[in-house]
Amino acid sequence: VSPAHADADEVQRAESEAGSRWDRFYAVNRTNFFKDRHYLHKTFPDEFGPIYDDDTGGLFRREGEERKDGSVVSSKDTFVVVEIGCGVGNTVLPLLDRGKALLHDHWCPRLEVWGLDFSSVAVGMMKGEPRFVEASAEG
Repeated sequence: VSPAHADADEVQRAESEAGSRWDRFYAVNRTNFFKDRHYLHKTFPDEFGPIYDDDTGGLFRREGEERKDGSVVSSKDTFVVVEIGCGVGNTVLPLLDRGKALLHDHWCPRLEVWGLDFSSVAVGMMKGEPRFVEASAEG
């Protein structure tokens, strides 16, 4: 519903029904509608390039190393990504995979990924995905 061509009641109804409409969408399409986004560093190099660069773009370092600004890297440092409208995790899950790889290779800061969505059905599917379960268990 376009607010420019709808009355206030139509806009209110569309907004209040958004969650249930997305629930129906994901109940029908499951996890098959969108593909995992493994290309974020190419599409958004400024935002995601440092996470994917082979040399990690200078943002990620091993614990105890000095950054360009003179500060020292700590394993408690966190790089946070929040996706609003995460659906079934087509962005969140590849980022969790990357975070696991960075952690395995002892790079800091730790990559923390949050996903938010209208659809409890979609979020439930994401939470049931083995990659999500594993990442949640690892913290």
